[in-house]
Amino acid sequence: MKKIRLELLENNAGQIAGVNQNPRDLAAGGFELAVESIKNFPAMLELRSLVVVPHLEKFVVIGGNQRLRALRKLKYKEAACVIADNLSIDQINEFIVKDNLEYGQWNYELLANHWDLEILTEWGMNLNFNVDNDNDTEQNILKDLSETIKYAFKLEID
Repeated sequence: MKKIRLELLENNAGQIAGVNQNPRDLAAGGFELAVESIKNFPAMLELRSLVVVPHLEKFVVIGGNQRLRALRKLKYKEAACVIADNLSIDQINEFIVKDNLEYGQWNYELLANHWDLEILTEWGMNLNFNVDNDNDTEQNILKDLSETIKYAFKLEID
């Protein structure tokens, strides 16, 4: 891993011949959540560095394009990067897609029994539930969700 100045980093816009442009965007409100996440837990940037490939006098980000955007908004001067300088064009394209795939799924039983649902939503986790009543507070919604999960899995939640 190497620290690289942000002015030397470029988002992947298809500027490398044969490498496709980054096909991933953040969902509505996702950029603001990414910015807040970095503000609240900057140490994660060291654990989840950007992945870059050298291009001309700079580096193109093939993993972490949205984090780079958030770092710029937060006026960071440098970012932790892994330099992937030994990949073929085909491997770079494969990495771009595979880096964004979600192979797993959430285990709602474990979430309901071992995690605080309110904290999970603060961290940006989308619990995918609909609000039918405009008067419901977030606390009531989380309580209702907890009850729904408990019923679905016949669990006991404190």
